[in-house]
Amino acid sequence: MSLVLLRQLRAANAFDHYPLFEALGALHVPFDSLVPGARVEARLDQALRRRGRVALVGGSGSGKSSAVSHVLSPLVEGLAPIIIPVGALPAGEVVEPANVAAFLIKTVAERARQSGLIDDRSAGRARQRAAQAESVRMERSLRGSASIGP
Repeated sequence: MSLVLLRQLRAANAFDHYPLFEALGALHVPFDSLVPGARVEARLDQALRRRGRVALVGGSGSGKSSAVSHVLSPLVEGLAPIIIPVGALPAGEVVEPANVAAFLIKTVAERARQSGLIDDRSAGRARQRAAQAESVRMERSLRGSASIGP
């Protein structure tokens, strides 16, 4: 197999063991239909349409991404879900606000770059600033300081 063909297959999601976000909605079994009185998707839909920030929290594989994809499929004009995979952070780092903030910045910058909202250079600057914030926090932690931020 050629390198070009392998890259085409990777770009088509041929090697991933899970469906793309866009496909999750079609596979989702609504919690509202599984649990009498549950209003998960209905409340999520209402919250998203109020145009505020929404955090959907649950364990890995509990259906958060598929619920969002289900509610927003087809995509709703003016809404752009940004999935923040906090589970990718090592367990001890989730409690450190500076680490979570840096992770959020990196994730949002990467999503914006992938969607064409910012260029590679801007995304790189955002990642660099997030890394600088992490290193400042690390230095303060090593010195015994409890403060966070520059």
